[in-house]
Amino acid sequence: MNQLLRIKVLSFVLIILIGCAVFVINDRTKQSSFSGKVTSIEFGDTSLINKITIVHPNAETVNLSKDEYGQWKIDNSFKARKQLINFLLYGLEKLEVKRPVSENQHREILQKLKTKGHKVTIDNEKESVSFSILTNEADVNSSWFATEDGVPVIVHVPGVQGDLSQLVGLGRQDWRTRELFTSTALSLKSIKIDYPQSPSEGFEIISSNNSFLLKGRQDTDTSKTNKYVMAFRYINFDKYLDSEKIKAVSSSNLEPYAIISLTDIDEMRNKVLEIYLPASDGKLYGKMIPGNEWVSLNPKIFRLVLAKKSYFEKSTKQ
Repeated sequence: MNQLLRIKVLSFVLIILIGCAVFVINDRTKQSSFSGKVTSIEFGDTSLINKITIVHPNAETVNLSKDEYGQWKIDNSFKARKQLINFLLYGLEKLEVKRPVSENQHREILQKLKTKGHKVTIDNEKESVSFSILTNEADVNSSWFATEDGVPVIVHVPGVQGDLSQLVGLGRQDWRTRELFTSTALSLKSIKIDYPQSPSEGFEIISSNNSFLLKGRQDTDTSKTNKYVMAFRYINFDKYLDSEKIKAVSSSNLEPYAIISLTDIDEMRNKVLEIYLPASDGKLYGKMIPGNEWVSLNPKIFRLVLAKKSYFEKSTKQ
């Protein structure tokens, strides 16, 4: 996602956050879950939506679905970013017709939507509806919109800078969660960090009697180990690497700078993260196992977790 588009999407998201704080949700009952009239666009109770499929002009498909626990996933496998899902549902709920399209432009706009628009299909337990949406270049706070059998209209989300199609236009990887570790203090069994080039600096923290201790050491500063473990709940990565960047990083034949191994009571939460420091750009990259997926990491954040064993030992100063 290029920098300009990222700024637009972030602006859209920010205004939605503000809008969520100031809009009062009314409890009016809607006559139908969707109306595609020229003067009205209504989605019903968006909490009942259980599947959203987005097809981009380049044929990339984003399949978002809600499981039996209410968690949104991509391709029924990968956890989706909760905030983006909430922003999308909010945008659908507040979407309104801003103005109609003149009849002499219908054919032109429908052709644009067909060739350049994002096709969105929304499902709930009762029905399915599809529409196409595309940014209106003449008014960047609105979008061209049309259902499969409807006439085109111009829509917007009142009070929001930016348009819904920018959010809908995010790629598949952009919808995936940025969480690295999902263990909690109650479920975590151990965290182990190895430094292949400095083995003596490696350590393992284990759960013991409602606290976390440095394995093999009695002089553990538990205030530091407990704080360290809590930090893992708030560590995310920046983005997934594309194939070209993966090739550049992995072909350098570097040995990992550090290897973080997390073990949980729930084996599905177990994860290994290999961290690399390529000399070519000075940035931080990670390879997640299982999956062998490459991601970029924020060096400022990872300074918190790339500690050395000596950090956890109790001070001998009086």
